[in-house]
Amino acid sequence: MVRAVKKVYPLAKDAAHRLELLDEELRELERKRDQKAYMKAVEDALKREITPMLWKMTRYEGKILLKLIDRETDSTVFGIIKELRSGFTAGFYQALARLFGNNLKLEYDPEGEDAVLEQIVLYYNAGML
Repeated sequence: MVRAVKKVYPLAKDAAHRLELLDEELRELERKRDQKAYMKAVEDALKREITPMLWKMTRYEGKILLKLIDRETDSTVFGIIKELRSGFTAGFYQALARLFGNNLKLEYDPEGEDAVLEQIVLYYNAGML
């Protein structure tokens, strides 16, 4: 689990940062057409940049990444996709994730089943790993 956190936690933090920047930029754009064009450009850039990394991940690392994204953004990956794209697109990606043994609706529970993960993240942030 420590190895997985070291590999995917920077990606989760980057995802949270990018989501904040995206929200700020979308608020500044007034026209729906401009927002859609900006979203398409961001999505294309992310696909080119992130897809190679995702293909090199194991299912376990993907599960940890989904939980850490929920930790950093306070929203599941399914919810983020649904908000930014559509419910249909989120459902499609959820079905695809389930096909490969994962779940985009995974929630982070730092006091329950993810208590060990929370400790590892705290140690990572403190520079002890």
